[in-house]
Amino acid sequence: MSQKPTTYTGELFEPIRVDGPNPVPGGIRGAQDRKLLLLLEHFGIDQTSEDRWKELARALAVAHVPGFELGPYGRSINGRPKVWHSKSYFQLWFAVWWMCKKSGVSESEACRLLSRQPIWRERGSESVLRRRLVDAKNCNRARAEMETFWEYSEREPEKDLGAMMADYLAFTFMTPPGE
Repeated sequence: MSQKPTTYTGELFEPIRVDGPNPVPGGIRGAQDRKLLLLLEHFGIDQTSEDRWKELARALAVAHVPGFELGPYGRSINGRPKVWHSKSYFQLWFAVWWMCKKSGVSESEACRLLSRQPIWRERGSESVLRRRLVDAKNCNRARAEMETFWEYSEREPEKDLGAMMADYLAFTFMTPPGE
């Protein structure tokens, strides 16, 4: 789970020019001090706070040092899950089907959109999700789950799709994988 690099604009983006005809007003230290105040503002830290420099150090560390990133406790945040169970295949297939039905996007586009969401991002990239969707369609248990849902949805066509999905998922996702 790598964080998006912090983007700086304006004077924080421009380097301090030490060469050329115009010397740095206030010297290099003065220019650095002005940019430190701009960094405080950039990270939303009160310039009058007693702990402002500690907070700035923390904000910079969180933005740029991988060891300061927040991740889930008790499991690796690197790599894809080693095993996909039929329940995982069904969840992916269902999520893709739902996005296609709700938004009118293609399956590839749905995989792209899902890969941006935290719960799916940790399972794999867009291309991994597309490959796993193909695997899901070949998984007998996932296929049976989807067919059961489709039968359920045909039995109650007057029911709102969102409410129907909530009912079905309340039952389906409450059972642990492998049962």
